[in-house]
Amino acid sequence: MSDAKSKLKEARFFMELLGALETRGYSLTTNSSTREEVSFLLSAILNSFYSVTEYLKNVINISEVQNYKKLHPLFYSGKNGLRNITVHERHIEADYIGYIPPVGKVNLVLGLPPKLVSEIKTPGVVTLRLNPRHYVEVNNRMILIKELCMDQYQELYKFVNYCYEKSE
Repeated sequence: MSDAKSKLKEARFFMELLGALETRGYSLTTNSSTREEVSFLLSAILNSFYSVTEYLKNVINISEVQNYKKLHPLFYSGKNGLRNITVHERHIEADYIGYIPPVGKVNLVLGLPPKLVSEIKTPGVVTLRLNPRHYVEVNNRMILIKELCMDQYQELYKFVNYCYEKSE
């Protein structure tokens, strides 16, 4: 597996842990709160995304990687990018307390549950959980961390494939 694709897989691993954390509704470890763990996972995901772009510089022209980063300043900007902030300035906190989602918007999360929590389910039983969902403040707006990361993952996945196809 190439380094860029391996780092992309690493990001997906941390995203699955994030999904498991939200599905469970309680922390994965014994020494941190759920909110803290979400922020740790966000940091890990952001670093994985950044590493993907660094490895791609060995695959394709550096200017194309720089252009990709410019198209996604929220993640890669050296000044205001989320990764830069959480690595070099201050830890980005996840939150859910007091946030009221926009009226009329309901986010149903359907799909395969993370493996970590699928093992604790009882076959034939459907459980409706109303666990907190975690947000990060971006430009005075609260954004779901899971959706924010998944959107960037999908964009980065397409870019990685483009880079490898072009390099062949």
